[in-house]
Amino acid sequence: MIEKDMTIVLQGDSITDAGRRDDPRQMGYGYAAMVADTLTAFYRNFNLTIYNRGISGNKSGALVDRWKEDCLDLSPDLVTLLIGVNDCWHGFDYPEMFVTTEQYRDNCRYLMESVKNAGAKLVVIEPFIFTEGCPTVEWTKILQPMIFELQRLAIDYADKYVPTNGIFIEASRRYTVKALSEDGVHPTPMAHRILAAEVLKALGVF
Repeated sequence: MIEKDMTIVLQGDSITDAGRRDDPRQMGYGYAAMVADTLTAFYRNFNLTIYNRGISGNKSGALVDRWKEDCLDLSPDLVTLLIGVNDCWHGFDYPEMFVTTEQYRDNCRYLMESVKNAGAKLVVIEPFIFTEGCPTVEWTKILQPMIFELQRLAIDYADKYVPTNGIFIEASRRYTVKALSEDGVHPTPMAHRILAAEVLKALGVF
């Protein structure tokens, strides 16, 4: 999927952000930086331009609000999209912030459709939760219908789909859950490395 002179935009919430605004490179310290560093190393002569535009706390509606400025105006050739866990748990803890499955679906349809209308490639990364630090059953009841709608949209819009929730369920059988996340939402460095490897695989690097 990687071609010369590409502009790549990595979009999402805190998992993508990963402290990028405290990083002089603006890439952060998570999977997005790992993906960017690997692409730059593998494709040294490709003149790639890579942006991390994740913002901590964002839900799908916040991405819709800033999508033109933080995505389309960058003239991307390739976009990765990871959004949804805040749509899930924010509403669980704060009912006034509840996002319905239908609202999430419509927001994601707008995001995906606009990327494809701009002629860019799209990699959709599934939102995920871990079993440590969160009410797993209750969150899963909210997240699973969202994932189902995301998968349906990906059939029409995504060039690649990364089934991350299932990947981390499998990883939790090989490692302690604490090794993957301490709060049920944010990956540890190990989990960021797993996520980066899956994204790079979708991009055709591995």
